[in-house]
Amino acid sequence: MYRRGVKPELGRLLATRASWDDLALPLEVLTQLQRLSAQLDAARQKTPLPRYGPNPWSKSQLLFCGRSGAGKLLAARLIADDLGLAMWQIPSATLVGRYIGETEKNLARVFDRAAQTGWVLFFDEADALFGKRSGLSSSNSRYANQEVSYLLRRAEQYRGVVILSTRGRPVLGGSLQRRVKEIVAFP
Repeated sequence: MYRRGVKPELGRLLATRASWDDLALPLEVLTQLQRLSAQLDAARQKTPLPRYGPNPWSKSQLLFCGRSGAGKLLAARLIADDLGLAMWQIPSATLVGRYIGETEKNLARVFDRAAQTGWVLFFDEADALFGKRSGLSSSNSRYANQEVSYLLRRAEQYRGVVILSTRGRPVLGGSLQRRVKEIVAFP
């Protein structure tokens, strides 16, 4: 299922063979997801993404929060399908490096590769990154904060859709609120 140029350790491309009817969610969450998908599709059709210049898809980052098995991955795949794009599922835990700067290098590899394709990026269990963010009481916390800031900055610059998935609502304050189009809570 891997395509040429995509390293398996960074994630996998997923195709969707499902429909919105297959997603078992409360009506208000399903409506919210379909509305977001329609807005992204309308923006894409109105303004195709140029290779260079300002990003006309500003705020095309979404945050999906909910327990495992709540339907976040399927919802992301359905949005990608609505947009006519492939979706690259990236397990966030595989991005986290042991050494300073390694996580940023892994994130750069993901975003640099995706910049050539326009795929929808789905960072699965972004808690692996967000969970480390805390106060600046130690050098480890400072580097964790830098990693999350780097991810958010690259997601904002990416010329496509980025979906961050977490098991709970991360405590990131205003920085995350400013950078995401919408937060979808999966019950």
